Amino acid sequence: MVDYRRRSGLILHISSLPSPHGVGALGKSAYQFVDTMINARQTLWQILPTCPVHPDGCPYTGLSAFAGNPLFIDLEDLVQRKLLVAKDIVPPEGLFSDHTVHYKNAMDFKYPLLRKAFTKFKVTEKFKSFVKENKFWLEDWGLFESLKTKFGDYDWPNWPVEYRDRDPEALAQFKKDHRDEILYHEFVQFIFLEQWFALKKYANDKGVRIIGDIPIFVSLKSADVWARSYEFNLDHEKQPITVAGVPPDAFSATGQHWGMPHYRWDKMQQNDYKWWFERFGISFKMFDTVRVDHFRAFAAYWAIPRWESDPRNGYWVQVPGHDFFYKLKQRFTDADIIVEDLGTITDDVLWLRDSFHMPGMKVLQLSFDPIDHEKDLPHNQPTNCVAYTGTHDNMPIRGWYFNEATDHIRWLAKVYCQGHDHSIHWDLIKTVIFSRADKAIFQLQDILGWGHETRMNVPGKVENNWAFRIRFQDIDPWALDTLRALTYETGREAL
Repeated sequence: MVDYRRRSGLILHISSLPSPHGVGALGKSAYQFVDTMINARQTLWQILPTCPVHPDGCPYTGLSAFAGNPLFIDLEDLVQRKLLVAKDIVPPEGLFSDHTVHYKNAMDFKYPLLRKAFTKFKVTEKFKSFVKENKFWLEDWGLFESLKTKFGDYDWPNWPVEYRDRDPEALAQFKKDHRDEILYHEFVQFIFLEQWFALKKYANDKGVRIIGDIPIFVSLKSADVWARSYEFNLDHEKQPITVAGVPPDAFSATGQHWGMPHYRWDKMQQNDYKWWFERFGISFKMFDTVRVDHFRAFAAYWAIPRWESDPRNGYWVQVPGHDFFYKLKQRFTDADIIVEDLGTITDDVLWLRDSFHMPGMKVLQLSFDPIDHEKDLPHNQPTNCVAYTGTHDNMPIRGWYFNEATDHIRWLAKVYCQGHDHSIHWDLIKTVIFSRADKAIFQLQDILGWGHETRMNVPGKVENNWAFRIRFQDIDPWALDTLRALTYETGREAL
């Protein structure tokens, strides 16, 4: 349901929550974070995509557009279900850090435990209903994961041709021979979604709405591209003809080379965007609001020839975005959508956004830059938008101010926000929370005044991203009290 109430909230991904098992999970820390938000009167919790990830941890190049990340499964819940025992889930001393996610270590520890839990799992009618209801994506996911186990990697374009090209007889025989392996991957998704919807209900009952995230592209090495290769711009050997990225913009002076394949929008249009609408459909069930990543690619995307290493050597390709969103809005009439209209934004992108009255994002850090032609400073913002101090792609305020901003931008920020060096994070937070925007959202790092060492992601950087974690004992009660007072003063409680 579309929500027009004046609200504020926090960005913190599931992976960043405290946990004894190397990465945040859907257990007691997630519930404690909801309680922490309510204590500060925050009613929007924005997370990043919840898809399974490669060992680099990037949730924007996931292995599936539908499946949940097994790393987020709460092991303590599996003990309560008597699928594991308490001693199973005690990690070796020194394996994990409280402050950093080491994805490979977490995978090496948690995945064998999920397999052990599966050995005690009994198929129930509820599980059978789950498999039937989700067959449209779950069948391909189970097959894909099982084939990965057989061949040792996700590089499906290099699998034997009968599996690469989905020969019906070969797949039918594989299903017969590997039924238990496929069932295991269905079990993992069943547990993930049970835990997810329990957490969502708890948050909703407390008055917190969850903002999920739909990445615009999916990894070449994903179940979706393997299962629907005819809807992606691939050659006869299933390699991308063009790959995704962006030209130089406010996030990167040299552009970004992401490497994901592009869609064949002509093919997708012919079958009425079936895959996309299935994808949005499950997202609208999982989340109260859906943020559409890299929205500008629904107007036109930046195509980089596969052999080009320099993202500047690309070109724009038009997309039937208006037709797509017209039909999406017809099908999901009460869909609550936020669009990420950042980067290289042209008039056609703004027209598409405004044609369907979808709120865009206004990032205060970026608005001080001279190249921001829309001038999204708070005094220019419409009410129908979501205002941020910074997103997961930005440096936390104090790191940005002291380590990244130019002297001119620091001066402009301080004057505009009537601030001081020592309190600059609160000065920017106050400017955003007092803005006209219906929604105001902050990184937890900004509320706590943390710096560059707590940055979540550096766009265009391949390694050492997505690793930031918190400890509840490091959350300053004074900061929560201050945020609560500002939220009350600006009418953003919505409780």
